[in-house]
Amino acid sequence: MSNLALVSVIMPAFNAAPWIAAAIASVLNQSHRNLELLIVDDGSQDQTHQIAQSFSDPRVRLFSQSKQGAAAARNRAMSEAKGDFFQFLDADDLLNADKLAVQVSCVPWISRDNLLSGRWRRFVDTPETFLEIPDSLWQDMEPHVFLQRSLRHNQMMHPAAWLVPRELAILAGEWDPRITVNDDGEYFARVVSHARGIHFVDSSISWYRSNIVGSLSGRQGPESAASQALALGQIAKTLVGLDCSEESLTAIAIARARLSLSLWPDQKDLSLALATDTPEAAFTTAGKERPRAYQFTAPLLGWRNARTFEQSVSNLRKRLLSYSAQDP
Repeated sequence: MSNLALVSVIMPAFNAAPWIAAAIASVLNQSHRNLELLIVDDGSQDQTHQIAQSFSDPRVRLFSQSKQGAAAARNRAMSEAKGDFFQFLDADDLLNADKLAVQVSCVPWISRDNLLSGRWRRFVDTPETFLEIPDSLWQDMEPHVFLQRSLRHNQMMHPAAWLVPRELAILAGEWDPRITVNDDGEYFARVVSHARGIHFVDSSISWYRSNIVGSLSGRQGPESAASQALALGQIAKTLVGLDCSEESLTAIAIARARLSLSLWPDQKDLSLALATDTPEAAFTTAGKERPRAYQFTAPLLGWRNARTFEQSVSNLRKRLLSYSAQDP
């Protein structure tokens, strides 16, 4: 019966010409054949649309819209999707050939209101060279525990690792188009909050491409900072709605301190707003993740001065490396 389940693969695409063919192929080569691939070209200015259009497989459905952002593109695809399950896949990421099959095969013996996750691997140019780092999210767990751990330890399950039953996607609602950085963290927090539990499928593997120049996750600046803060605020509300324990509140405080540290001194106002009412102990915990230049000076200078010093050291190191590279 599980082989009959229709999986809707949701793929937003913007200027993805260098990668989208491989992403599409990884979907069409799935051993689970009952799927549809919904690609939304979000105003691309390269050959993204033409490359996607070149795939003649009837399971591919291609849509176009003016540039509205990845969230809006996913929402468009979801509105057209007919599947029993939703598989999200960015146009630069990949799925193992049996990714869908091994997750869908779990459905007969778990409740349909469970969310399925799986292993994922980070790569840059080619999946032949990858980094796989299991963490505390790589196991079965209750929804509130997943959110606590992801906030406290700054861990994530990237979008393609999930397989979302349609019923949970409906309950979670649409992606938030206001959020451009960590939109997946905010969306899946809502999906997780409606699940009975999370079932981790160890044999399910997806691939997350990193270090793309100009990617949203790598951008810095006021818009990126505001997006991260908004996403964190929404995730915190979702967690508190599930579990208002001291452990949840501590996890939220540590995440606020971590983001406050990362935004100082470039985005001072937002950094200070996040620091307001955040316990000093949260900064101590979050500070352990920062470089030694910060850790050595924070007890003496306080977190703001220590963070400024850390950035100065980092900038000096970059300049020295740049000079060294220019030497004949």
